Amino acid sequence: MRRFLKVIGSVIGVLVLAVAGFVGFAAVRGIPSYPVPKPTIAPIVATPARLAQGEKLMLAACADCHLNQQTNALTGHLLTDVPKEFGALYSANITQDKTYGIGAWTDQEVVGLLRTGIGRDGRYRIIMPSFVQMSDEDVASIVAFLHSDHPWVKANSTPSHPQE
Repeated sequence: MRRFLKVIGSVIGVLVLAVAGFVGFAAVRGIPSYPVPKPTIAPIVATPARLAQGEKLMLAACADCHLNQQTNALTGHLLTDVPKEFGALYSANITQDKTYGIGAWTDQEVVGLLRTGIGRDGRYRIIMPSFVQMSDEDVASIVAFLHSDHPWVKANSTPSHPQE
């Protein structure tokens, strides 16, 4: 029995040291930054079919996180479904606003974010899914919709995070 308790104590001690080492490494290294993706894309032309498909895809894949019910636009909001242990997480404003949204982003930057989850600043969007398997036409439809005159994406200067 004594030997068993020593083994268990050793295993727990090693696990505690491993976790402490990882936490220390992350604290020293900081949040990683990645090279900004620069996919080669053809100019994206907004056609009625693309806009309709883009709206469907936004509703299916993006609206749950980005659609703010108070603004009725894709201005982002506090994600209440995320466990409190992770802290307060906010989805981004993806309207055409140049300060708080993605209005200053190029089509290439938006496609890079959709494909990899890495934004134009090199930050990885940890909760944002990457749409690696999405067809090029569907990605183009989303980008066309984001640049449309739909009320959800018109420039809206509402910050997605209250401290902005």
